[in-house]
Amino acid sequence: MTAVYPAANSVPELWPGANAGDDLALLRAENADLRTLLTIQGDLSHGATPKEVLQEVVGHVHAALGANRSYALLREPLGERFEPAATVDLSDAAVTALRRFFPDPQPLPVIDRALLTDDPRPLIDPRAADLLPAALVGDLAMGALLLVPIRGRAGDAIGILLFDFDRPADGPSPLTAERIRLAGAVAGQLTLLLENAILYEQLRRRTLRLEALNEIGLALAAAASSESGALFARLQPRVADVVRGACLLAILDEGKTEGKGQRGATLTAWGARDDAPGSVHAAVPLGSDALSAATRGAQRAHFDTAAAFDGVAPLPVALAEFGGGRAGSALYLPLRLRRRTFGVLAVVSAHEHAFSNEQIEFLTTVAAQTAVTIEHGRLYGVLRAKGEVRRRLLDQALQAQEAERKALVDGVLDGALQELASSSYRLDPCIRLSELGRHERCRDELGQTRRQLAERIEDLRTMIGSLRPSSLDLLGLQSVLRDELTAFQQQTGIRATFQSRFKGRLAGPVETRAYRLTQELLANVRHHSRAKLVSVELRGLGDDVLLSVTDDGVGFDAEAILRREEGMGLHAVREGAESLGGAAHIQSRPGTGTRIEIVLPRLLREQAQS
Repeated sequence: MTAVYPAANSVPELWPGANAGDDLALLRAENADLRTLLTIQGDLSHGATPKEVLQEVVGHVHAALGANRSYALLREPLGERFEPAATVDLSDAAVTALRRFFPDPQPLPVIDRALLTDDPRPLIDPRAADLLPAALVGDLAMGALLLVPIRGRAGDAIGILLFDFDRPADGPSPLTAERIRLAGAVAGQLTLLLENAILYEQLRRRTLRLEALNEIGLALAAAASSESGALFARLQPRVADVVRGACLLAILDEGKTEGKGQRGATLTAWGARDDAPGSVHAAVPLGSDALSAATRGAQRAHFDTAAAFDGVAPLPVALAEFGGGRAGSALYLPLRLRRRTFGVLAVVSAHEHAFSNEQIEFLTTVAAQTAVTIEHGRLYGVLRAKGEVRRRLLDQALQAQEAERKALVDGVLDGALQELASSSYRLDPCIRLSELGRHERCRDELGQTRRQLAERIEDLRTMIGSLRPSSLDLLGLQSVLRDELTAFQQQTGIRATFQSRFKGRLAGPVETRAYRLTQELLANVRHHSRAKLVSVELRGLGDDVLLSVTDDGVGFDAEAILRREEGMGLHAVREGAESLGGAAHIQSRPGTGTRIEIVLPRLLREQAQS
């Protein structure tokens, strides 16, 4: 049978020798209580944490009550779990037992029921009560126990004080009315001190988290153009300042997915533990573990206990040892931006219930910042690659322009000028033959000179036409492309067809660009495709025009070539289309031929606006 003393509000009945009219004795007791409270307040420093407040209070009250052992359990804000916050005069064995029972904050439903009252609750025999777990009572060898609830001003439970007294075999109980009254008086004052400390601690933590978020934002911004390893090196120390555990940054490798669901995709992971120096770096395939599932599903996952994993490994096999061998809780936050998943930020702890709601909110914000940084880095890489491609294309264009000029000069000097000079020299004998009356011979010389001039004029027309066909301005793009394909078939033996479903003319610069791009694509077909058939089609597409070039050649890996900045001809086609506000779409795989679609505006932007 549990022996429970009455509450402290009936102290006059429990205090032998005290009468209702004994005001002097009551005043002395209250004066002693006041001195105790003032001593506690004086010893507390400004900005003391809740645990520091509890430790100071428990120490003073422990001495005032003459307790043998004392404890304080603090309840998590917005939670139902308790953790030890203060102890006095515990043996090494008791400290070990307490740590064993509270490796993490634990729910104690019976304590919650005890906190429904404001009054201290004495227990002559805790073993016979159901307010504390029997294992805890036995391991700590509790005697007579005085439970002092700590309730906030709003009536919510904050924590509980436990004062433990050795229970004598014979004699009066150590749980006297005076001790109960003093404990009750301290509990009322402790509420104010503890609530202020909790508010101050919450404010301090929020300030630290904001500072950490600001530092992380600055660090990530500085690492935006860096690779993922350098990004993790800046991120992990700042996360470790707020959250304890193993931190991993797993990036989903681009270009290694195989269809929907990211089957066959791999993760490149960087990780570090706060309890072990060094870091880990590994490339692992997506599997059936919790980290892979969070990546594949692109949704946040939170495991609060070891049992919550339900047989699912928290990390891939290659990273299992890094996780510490046992995962009590874990948080997986996908790095996602604009419907695109870049990877996962994961924190794994060996303790259960390791992450508070505030920490989860903090890490969620960090994951969002990290996703933005990775996207900025990717875009920076794309722009840098495009800049390099454009530089190389400009070099090639300048070289081609210089080669055209040299070919023109050589053609004029070696051909036209020499022929003209030769013809000029041949006219002098013709003049002399005419003066001598040898008209037949003069006619033959003039005819040969005329034929030579006609051949040279045709060469000059061909040379000028290779620079820009005059029919492009006179007859339009369709006529020039048809002639170009006829000449291509005659020169290469590759069957070439042309189909036009577009009537009318395009803007002059657009027609010129379409002609040049077709020339570039036909050159690729001639040199690389090993095709037997090439088809060119031109058709209208709203305010645009679609030019497509299709061949049945060997094909190639278009994405790989463009990613490796190879195939300058393809880059030139894409840049040429985009410079006019259009686009180029390249479709090709090894063994399947190639189809390239170029969309160009019918009018230039300035013409369209006017």
